[in-house]
Amino acid sequence: MNPRSSVTVPPMSSSTSGLEGRLDEVQFADILRLLHTSRQEGTLHLEGGDGIVVVVAPDEVRLAANGVGTGLRQAVLGGGLVNADTWDRVVADTTDATDGGEAIRELEAAGADPQRLRARIYEHTVATLFELLLPSDVRFYFTRGESHPFASDPGFPFDDVLTDVRHRVDEWREIAKAIPSTTMVLRRTPRLPLSSGPITLSPEEFELLALLDGRRDVADLIQILGMSAFRVMTSLHRLMAIGAAESLDGGS
Repeated sequence: MNPRSSVTVPPMSSSTSGLEGRLDEVQFADILRLLHTSRQEGTLHLEGGDGIVVVVAPDEVRLAANGVGTGLRQAVLGGGLVNADTWDRVVADTTDATDGGEAIRELEAAGADPQRLRARIYEHTVATLFELLLPSDVRFYFTRGESHPFASDPGFPFDDVLTDVRHRVDEWREIAKAIPSTTMVLRRTPRLPLSSGPITLSPEEFELLALLDGRRDVADLIQILGMSAFRVMTSLHRLMAIGAAESLDGGS
């Protein structure tokens, strides 16, 4: 998967709700730049699926979510911040909330650690923006002044978010060479290379290594861990690089 290169933004129609168009007519990276440079505040909606939203404010990205009931739910529950019942209750209570961040405040009141919750929302935001760089023909529209129950306030600096997305694009090119598909199945290697020396694994990598049983594919691992595809595949790529994991077909 290769994100498209930047092109000049063609004219987009405007309405009382703001900008609208289709992603096969204008690249998503250009939409982001336009929202940033014009210091817009509001929510970009992308149609289809469970609903993708990007909430921005001047110089900030407050949220990018690939479905509250799917992607964001998986990100928060996978981090063990709250249980499923609490999540479902908070989502139901805040579905019609007009105040930005109402769901975040309720999750924190229910016991979610604020720093870990913010980190999970940031990771999901970067992952969602990265995935939106990939080719698509979905329609989008921007609603000025609209927020979202899961929008962070303060938000994340626009420049920091875009820098992390660009880094992710560069890393993805290398990862895709070793892990070309989420249908790939990996297993733990019987032994580490003699030349490996001492190896330190992060808790995330250690948990992932324990799941490599030669039966689960990458998509299964993403579902189990509740992390973005990029984050799981980055860890798998490192495990393969140090000789702790291998693909069943013998690829590297």
